Amino acid sequence: MTPLRVLYVDDDADVRLLVGLSLDRDPDMSATLAASGAEALALIRTGGAPSVAIIDLSMPDMDGFALFDALRLLPGHAALPIIFMTAIGRPRQADLLRGRDACGVIAKPFDPLMLPANIRALLNRRPQY
Repeated sequence: MTPLRVLYVDDDADVRLLVGLSLDRDPDMSATLAASGAEALALIRTGGAPSVAIIDLSMPDMDGFALFDALRLLPGHAALPIIFMTAIGRPRQADLLRGRDACGVIAKPFDPLMLPANIRALLNRRPQY
């Protein structure tokens, strides 16, 4: 079976490291990590097409919503499964997430041991916020 190629985008180096370690422990997943939306887009444009993208909402320069929109406009990636990862604390954020066709949301803090299973579960069901 081909590993699920996960692109994780977060400006926090510690969280990126934790996500990378969590996903690399799973033999059916491989992680590509990006520190910004611009870096994620560059990785995809140079042939790093992911199976799913997981995007932090709060990033400088290009936040998760802007990256989501940019990914939807990339040729061949309009249907890329996207999961947001964030500490949802503001009602406006939750409303904005409901208006997107994302697979769902993984809340921070997250359980690194359960992260691969959480990703699989979101990819196999309808969005629930």
